[in-house]
Amino acid sequence: MKLSTLLLSSGLVIFAGHAFATEVTHPFYVPDQGHVLTDTNYSYTKVSYDKTGHASANTLSEQISVGVYDGLAVRVAGANDWTRFNPKEGPSSDEDRNLSWSVGAVYNLMNQNNVFAQVGVDYGQRENVADVGEYKYVNVDLKGGYDIGYFLPYLRVTGEFPVAQSKLSDNDPSYNFYLGGYKVVGPLALDAGINYGWDKNDDGKDWSVQARADWLFTDKLSVGVYAAWMFDGNEDFENTDEDYDGYNVGLNLKAAF
Repeated sequence: MKLSTLLLSSGLVIFAGHAFATEVTHPFYVPDQGHVLTDTNYSYTKVSYDKTGHASANTLSEQISVGVYDGLAVRVAGANDWTRFNPKEGPSSDEDRNLSWSVGAVYNLMNQNNVFAQVGVDYGQRENVADVGEYKYVNVDLKGGYDIGYFLPYLRVTGEFPVAQSKLSDNDPSYNFYLGGYKVVGPLALDAGINYGWDKNDDGKDWSVQARADWLFTDKLSVGVYAAWMFDGNEDFENTDEDYDGYNVGLNLKAAF
């Protein structure tokens, strides 16, 4: 249900040092022409519903971006979610495996005078044989920020627009609005903010805080941890008003070469 809202990378903010777009953890980082960025993640997610029970997921994902021009990169991603639903009454569901992949591109519209703007577009598919079958979508990702010297505040807006879904009729878009800040302090890259999610299919609305900390071995190699806590969620699922909350924790490895 709302697992996808928490299956996100996150960050933490602090107030010293300076942010540079050459570091792999930077929100607007794009690999240079002829260079490659790999982004590997493992996460665990749990969402609890007041009336029906809780759902959980273990996720492994990989995204590879290749720089093709100044500020422009193409990317391909793949992920596997192992999900389970535990109702308050009755037996737990069997573990479902949810395969997904996407292809797309990201472009830095602006990266000068401390002003950053970026757009990304991806086409993707997810497959869950036990539930929704093959789901196809287009994802649009817009970001803008301004480096004020001691940290970089930025806004990220994403929209997922269904193209086709084989078994369910949930064909309305979903949106996320993230307001956060990024900072490098010595070898640590820190980023944090608050996210608002809106899924038009069941009029689901939720708020979460997200934070991450990455250790920069070099500008091109980092290992990090991240977490998100969804503290206020509500949806009208099958004409049933449902409140929920949840959390997501994960590990991340980024390397550019």
